Amino acid sequence: MRNGVEKEHGETPTAQFLGQDEPVCNTVASPTLLTICVTSWNTDTHRLLSNLTRQQDAGKCGLIVFDNGSNDPELTQKMARQIQDFPGPARLVRSRWRLTQRKSRRRLAEIVDADWILFLDANVGPDKSDFLTRYINIANTRKKPALYTGGRSLKYAPKDTATALHAAHVEQFEFLPADQRAGRPGPNVFETNILVHREIVETVDVKRDSGDWGWDYVDWGLSVSRKFRVEHIDNTVSAMDLSDADELMRKYVNSGQSYARAVSQYRQLRKRRLFRAAKTLSYLPFSRKVETIAASVVRNENMPLNVRLFGLRVFRAATYAEYV
Repeated sequence: MRNGVEKEHGETPTAQFLGQDEPVCNTVASPTLLTICVTSWNTDTHRLLSNLTRQQDAGKCGLIVFDNGSNDPELTQKMARQIQDFPGPARLVRSRWRLTQRKSRRRLAEIVDADWILFLDANVGPDKSDFLTRYINIANTRKKPALYTGGRSLKYAPKDTATALHAAHVEQFEFLPADQRAGRPGPNVFETNILVHREIVETVDVKRDSGDWGWDYVDWGLSVSRKFRVEHIDNTVSAMDLSDADELMRKYVNSGQSYARAVSQYRQLRKRRLFRAAKTLSYLPFSRKVETIAASVVRNENMPLNVRLFGLRVFRAATYAEYV
């Protein structure tokens, strides 16, 4: 426990115990150029799968829903029923054990037949009805392997006082239009709403399988951008899983080691304000006290939102200070 924020101790090893059940399929059988891969862990996929089923040109896409170790028979049955309505070929693939994102995506790349994979998390929803059409057009015209990221938004995100801080943070720093994300193409590759050629998934691996939040896929995006074309477009999905203040700080506490690995390997990350602030705080004997004060500001919902946002940035820098 640190400033009331519990630190996790890594993922329980699963690879040696991995077992897959036979996939559940719908009755559609047709070749596709693009396969949508949705990863779910104890998440109700109804909203997303209903949206995808209603999308223009959905019948031109394949769909794989990967139940990543939920071990919830009722939820599994619900997903199995949902994929029957998808107009293209659809499968539900299950793992008895929860995998890290890296392992689950490698598993999906092994079973996908299409050349292009659209990775979506279960807790997002496309913002427009031509969401799939835009990606299909790219897959039809792009001849060489590349990665496209469509971005995220708050358009249909739940409005909640508890998650207002997270919403304000991502709107200011992460959920940016394509022209702003394109200025840093590698670091702005996040973990969802990614259209990527299968060759990239097979040849550019996440260097570390830490299971930490966030930085492993910034690392992956930077690695991809060194070898392949990375493009940012405005084809957004709404985030449905915003965190409250304590959950957000817990994610920062647990991502310190993967942040340290990323900044040690990529000079461009060391030029950013976050690294400079963390480095400065690392020299101060009272950085832990700064972290404690910042945490109290972040939790105080009576504070103005811009003050809490500043407190969150200070908390993150102070948390990362011990790693840089």
